[in-house]
Amino acid sequence: MGFKGFDEPLVEGKRIPINWFLIGECGSNWRGRLQEAEQLIQICAESGLTCAKFQAFRNEHVSKLPEEVRQEVLPCAITPSNVNDIYALCKKHKIAFGCTAFYPEAIAFLDRYVKFWKIRELDSRSVVRKGKSDLVDACLQTQKPVLISTQELPADNFYLFHPSIKWLICLPKYPTRMEEFPFWRLLTRAWNGVSLHIPDPLAPLTAAIMGANIIEMHVTISRNENYPDNPVSLTMEEIKQVTGSLKKLEKAQIRLSPDYSGLV
Repeated sequence: MGFKGFDEPLVEGKRIPINWFLIGECGSNWRGRLQEAEQLIQICAESGLTCAKFQAFRNEHVSKLPEEVRQEVLPCAITPSNVNDIYALCKKHKIAFGCTAFYPEAIAFLDRYVKFWKIRELDSRSVVRKGKSDLVDACLQTQKPVLISTQELPADNFYLFHPSIKWLICLPKYPTRMEEFPFWRLLTRAWNGVSLHIPDPLAPLTAAIMGANIIEMHVTISRNENYPDNPVSLTMEEIKQVTGSLKKLEKAQIRLSPDYSGLV
């Protein structure tokens, strides 16, 4: 089983756990500086992740943050002026580029660069509660896979069973504690993965064993720096623990869900 649209490998020339699609969320941990963005991309690549993901948002999406935080976060938005540079860095390090789209208009400039779309938990609420989302609909029109982070599944069957949509369990609490996260939901098979805000390498491993095929985790260059997403992020050493353990699980064929090797 796999995503429509992932017919070719996203990563060339390196060994990664094939049963999992592993997303490194770079988020706001690069201060809008290409040098630090490349450091995050390199961490994702060298740690064995499938994809380095960023975020396309506008000032209106971060306007409620404290001003000091907003000034740190805003330069990290992917825009038409910097997307080619970020994509080139991902290509340089042989890792897929991904991006969360916060608004429908972002689809137009991102479409040529991404092989899938990511929707944040806040934007999933219109799908779950109203059965309608202009943003998700715009993504679906591209006929690419759409990964949606959400607390609950929608009642509307159009979205729930859409072949291009994959559902990721996400709790919008930063950080989330291990005991708060409903890993047990993965056993229902209605869910395809998790979007984690737990700064513990045990979290993605637990998700994998419980049946997650798509695992998103935040990445940081260093916990010694004051990056905005540090409270929910993993370091390179911790991510290597995750991917190293996943390779052992893969070799031992320890799975509670179907094989999703088609993802990569």
